[in-house]
Amino acid sequence: MGYGKHVRWRFVWLVLLAVLGSPTGIAADLAVKIVRSAAEKGDVEAQCAIAAAYFEGTDGLPQDRKEAARFFRMAADQGHATAQWFLANMYAEGEGGLPKDQAESLKWMRQAAQGGDADAQYAIGLSSSWDAVGKQDFAEAVRWFRQAAEQGHDGAQYRLGVHYEHGLGVAKDTAEAEKLFRKAIFSGLNPDAMFRLAGINLEGDNGPRDLVEAWAWFNLARKVDHKHAAECAAILEEGIGHDQNIMVAVAKREEALEQQLNAVAEKMDKEEAALAGGSHIEFGLIPRDIPSFFRLLFGLVVVPTTMIWVIIDSKRIGVRKGVITGWGNMGRWTWVILCILFWAGAFPLYLLKRRDFIAANQLAPEAKTPEA
Repeated sequence: MGYGKHVRWRFVWLVLLAVLGSPTGIAADLAVKIVRSAAEKGDVEAQCAIAAAYFEGTDGLPQDRKEAARFFRMAADQGHATAQWFLANMYAEGEGGLPKDQAESLKWMRQAAQGGDADAQYAIGLSSSWDAVGKQDFAEAVRWFRQAAEQGHDGAQYRLGVHYEHGLGVAKDTAEAEKLFRKAIFSGLNPDAMFRLAGINLEGDNGPRDLVEAWAWFNLARKVDHKHAAECAAILEEGIGHDQNIMVAVAKREEALEQQLNAVAEKMDKEEAALAGGSHIEFGLIPRDIPSFFRLLFGLVVVPTTMIWVIIDSKRIGVRKGVITGWGNMGRWTWVILCILFWAGAFPLYLLKRRDFIAANQLAPEAKTPEA
């Protein structure tokens, strides 16, 4: 799920938090209030954002699975696929005050799958493939695995490859299986796909046997903790480990593949950091990894623009010292300087206190004349 409709919320949060650097303080509180208000009024993306924050206990909100379930249910009722996926899992586990109800979980999981959620499609594929719920239906499993695989879901790519390898619900096609195993490896470092790919090369199921390729993939699968890979690699070493030419070839091939996999791992780490708190949640309240482009945009455009607005607005509404009491009782240019030096904290404060200045000046019209 991309940014989609909730890009307007992202803009609000980025404007408030671009220079803040942490999900705390007045700017964060203001962002939460804005989003919660929109969520209560029915905005589906705001509902998902506030639900995700409550689910994980992030963005300045406490972990509250009941509140998460409430907001996820609001969004799910409006057809939001990711919210439906979360709701399905919460029913499956009996979380957030919801009863543990497998039938209700399956209902929401199917709706999420039909709405295009790849994790839900994978889950429905598994239930059909392994007879977890209802009658075993390999053709149905293939249908759902294919939809999720087309979205880059490495688990679905692997499972679809298994179905092609053994002709389950689809015509047997080892070449297609190998292609899918490679996709699963290079999109998600799937260890089961590495092990299967090694087996195809070991047995020569898609051409001549390739012991070097098989051994290299067994070694790589072992490094990502596949439970049978170490045993298979040991068997190969016992059988052909005396051949130094093969050993050198395996080492070179393994090194080349490992470089490619390291690049995949680095990309996955960056994506995980950008998603801020989980592979499935893409809609937190506060983006944790604001791209440098946006930081430059805020530094050169947003901050100067808001400063000009503060200068004009503070004069228009009559900001001056003595108009209000308590914190925030400062003159116009003091506010301007604070907003320039501490934009992330002072600007949200100004937005809050300007209402007090307006109200005070309405009660005392003679106080509207701004300070020089």
